[in-house]
Order: sequence, then structure tokens, then C-alpha cells
Amino acid sequence: MSRSASTELSSAVFGNLGRVVVDNLPLATVAYVTLRIDSTMRRHSRDRIDVLWPRLEPLVLCPVNLQREDLLSTNFRMLNLAGKQLGDPGTCLLSHALAIGAMAQLVELNRAWNKIGDAGMTSLANACASGAMAQLTYLNLGANQVGDAGCSSLADACASGAMAQLEWLNLRDNEIGDAGCSSLADACAMGAMAQLTVLALQLNQIGDAGLTSLADAFAMGALAQLKQLLLHHNQIGDDGCSSLAVACANGALPQLSALILIGNPASDAAQQAAKNAINNRK
Repeated sequence: MSRSASTELSSAVFGNLGRVVVDNLPLATVAYVTLRIDSTMRRHSRDRIDVLWPRLEPLVLCPVNLQREDLLSTNFRMLNLAGKQLGDPGTCLLSHALAIGAMAQLVELNRAWNKIGDAGMTSLANACASGAMAQLTYLNLGANQVGDAGCSSLADACASGAMAQLEWLNLRDNEIGDAGCSSLADACAMGAMAQLTVLALQLNQIGDAGLTSLADAFAMGALAQLKQLLLHHNQIGDDGCSSLAVACANGALPQLSALILIGNPASDAAQQAAKNAINNRK
């Protein structure tokens, strides 16, 4: 047998052996092999993880291996875990890692579509209150299961000075009602999230009381940099729209250029009045 033929045969044998080994390793070990070892099994390990992803334990998923030095480095600035369905257990693991200094320079965090509830949201908020993610400018928590309690925990953290650099906050499509919205309003009235330019609260359960609380905070000068306020598909009526219109007509939200209120019980006239309050001052 020629040397080249022998080499090809050896490569084929060891390649197949690698696949057999990887296919019979525990899932956590597969993840470790994939992420920590530069070996011929790397590609096949990744393929298997893609197939078995829904079954991986939260510790493996969140985010894959939180003890890796590169995740602790100052170079790790964006983390996209959208759609990974980590739930509260995975979120608590991530929060613990953040609280002990992981990803200290993180600028963007996407945790949309993760089945995060109040417990997970509270753990994340507590991590932020301890100083985690101080550089964060983009936080996407849309399409989860966060209710008033979780939203209030986030608001309390922000009121304490957490995430002071935040510019983009997405809480759309959760289970936030008037109580949670009022907590956000109280935090904003205290000066929290002063750099925010986009606040997405659509597809929640916010009514007149919640929006009135926000309007009162806006009237006090809160969120003066806000450019987009997304409130569509909530439970807002004419009273809430009227409160917002009065606040804006008197100078609140001076940078606001986009207000979306469609899909609420409020009349077309009330919604238009709120928009006119913004447009007429320009």
C-alpha cells in the first residue's frame, strides 16, 4: 500500500472513530470537547449539539460554559441567546455568572423567546443591582413570561443605578400590567435609564393606570432622550392617552418621534390627540 493511500485510510478510520466516540459521549462532555479542545471531533460535536440542543442542560446552554476565560474577558461584548428557551433555571445560572464578574464589558444582551418568568427576571435584576452589565446599552427581553413582579425587580435595580448606560429596552410580548409599568415609571422618575432612546412595551397588559404613571414621570423630565415609545396592543383607554397627551404638550419627551398606540381600546380620537401633542410642538 502506498504512503498516500495509507494516510487516507488512517484519516478515514480515525475520522469514523471520532464520530463514534462523540456520538456516545455525555452531552456536557460533547459541549466541552466542542468548545475547549481543538480536535478532529470539533465539527461532528457541533453537529450533534445542534441536533440535541433542546435536551442540553441549562448549565451547558447558559451561555454554553460560563467559566470559559474568553467569556470573562473584556473582549466579550455581545451575547445573543434569543430563542434558546433557557427558562428561569438557565437565567438564574447566567445571572450568577454575571454577578461574579463574567462578561463585565457586555454591551448587548438578547434574551428574547427564552421562557423567562418572574423568578428568572428577578435573578437577572439582582445581578444588575450588584453591578453586573454596567456597560449594557441594549437589552432584549421580549417574548418571555415576565409579569409585574419581575418587571418591578428590574425597575428597582435600575432605580438603584444599575444599567445606567441603557439605550434600548425591549419588554414586548410579556405579561406586564399596570403594577409593573408603574414600577418602571417610578424608577424613571428617580432618574433611572436616563439614556434610553427606545422603550418597547407593546403586547402586554398595560392599562390607563400604567400609562398615566409613565406620563407623570415624563412630565417630571424622565426619559428626556426617548425617541421611540411602543405601546401598541395593550389595554390602554382614552384616559391613559389623555394623560400622555397633556404631558407631551407641556414639554415631556422632547426627543420623541415615534409613538405607537394601535391595538388598544382607546378611541382613534384619543390616540390621535396623543400623537398631535408630539407633532404640534415641532
